[in-house]
Amino acid sequence: MAKKDARRLTIDDLWKIERVGAPVLSPDGAQAVCAVSRYDMEKNKGYGSLVLLSTFGGAPRELTSCGEKDSEPQWSPSGTHIAFVAKREQEGKKDEAPQLYVIAPDGGEARRVTTLATGVSGIRWLPDGKRVAFISWVWPQLKGEKAQAKQVKADKDRKESAYVTEAHEWRYWDHNLPMGRVPHLFVADVASGKCVDLFEGTDLSLPWAEPDANCYAVHPDGKRIAFVHDPEPVKRILNGMALSEIELKSRKVRTLIADRAWDFGTPHYSHGGDRLALVARHIGKHHNAPSQLALFDMAALKWRVVSARWDREVASALRWSDDDAALYFTAEEDARCHLWRFDLANGSPAIVARGGWVQGFDVANGKVAYSADSMMHPSRAFCCLPDGTAQRIENFNDKLLAGVALGRAESVRYKGAQATAERADTQMWVVYPPGFDPKKKYPLLHSIHGGPHTASGDTWHYRWNNQVFASGNDAHGRNDHVVVC
Repeated sequence: MAKKDARRLTIDDLWKIERVGAPVLSPDGAQAVCAVSRYDMEKNKGYGSLVLLSTFGGAPRELTSCGEKDSEPQWSPSGTHIAFVAKREQEGKKDEAPQLYVIAPDGGEARRVTTLATGVSGIRWLPDGKRVAFISWVWPQLKGEKAQAKQVKADKDRKESAYVTEAHEWRYWDHNLPMGRVPHLFVADVASGKCVDLFEGTDLSLPWAEPDANCYAVHPDGKRIAFVHDPEPVKRILNGMALSEIELKSRKVRTLIADRAWDFGTPHYSHGGDRLALVARHIGKHHNAPSQLALFDMAALKWRVVSARWDREVASALRWSDDDAALYFTAEEDARCHLWRFDLANGSPAIVARGGWVQGFDVANGKVAYSADSMMHPSRAFCCLPDGTAQRIENFNDKLLAGVALGRAESVRYKGAQATAERADTQMWVVYPPGFDPKKKYPLLHSIHGGPHTASGDTWHYRWNNQVFASGNDAHGRNDHVVVC
């Protein structure tokens, strides 16, 4: 219930909220690092910093503060360094594109590793702690960093604002794809900064639709990387992805799975390296087939779906348990997204942490850390305790939202137009204004999501925030709404 003297949530509040990213655990599980995004409305600019969190509780400690959108933190295998992606000014040189940096977790100055004109994203450490794999969008017909840098400068200096393209796909969601460029997989030497384009001279590229570190996986022996890619001559975002593996020393590539009836993603090696977990969609059966959990046997070179009997879609990257007996992932259920543990011996899924909406997670040394939001609060970071309960490990936004009234969010079910005895009822959310009075009449606001492949969930949204929609623009509730979605 809303406090009598509490104020209403506003759009300005949404921009003041510190947006907490998914925690990434240190190898010993004692600490987590996460990216926190902040926005300055007057400067019309966003910033990001890295924050250290203790999994035992306590105040967060800011690790970086001077970069532009510091993001994608990853602990080194030894836990002595954290790699991240940022645009910074260092030693009089300002990054034109995001670069790879490393910093010690106890503080100090971050060190720039790369100076690639084409930029860096999607990073992963190799097991030796001396190299980092990453993604960079390059012109495939050009060889070497100098040629790429020359083309970057030519693009920057061009006076025309329009492009002419014969590409089958040149835009994804709300942004143009880099013109003439494709995402390649690189490896950087952390000490020297030397970078190797593993795909140079081939027609290989990672998926074009926002490729990230979940497109590939580094083998525990550090000699191989598995990755998903479009095997077709004409690359299309909706093509099914194949699974291949590249040997780092020779750059020889072998195809592990190439079945046009299936689409594969998010590969992840087991700790022993004998199996590769991934998600698989049977697109030959249905174009919108749900993602299922699958395993690839590295010795037998065969794969199988292991979650076929479970009527849920695997909706995230995968993580192995420490003993390789189970896999962790997120999946939706009844308009909420939970963190699950799937036992591979008996095929049994169990909820580890309930949403709201689990946005990201990590597993290390018996610890599970995750971030989650709901219609009642923005993203927060948690650590799962041995007794199954969750402990919050940060306090971002508590002061800002302490005096803000929020309305109740309720999940309801109703008979849809095509409801039958066999067909389940339709789920719907009802969000009430703060201080809702059941004796009063309120205008109804229908918030329509962008379906049909997604649904309105129990999540905090910055573009379509149901709490803002429900709250009137004054303290007396004169413009309150009941929101359904």
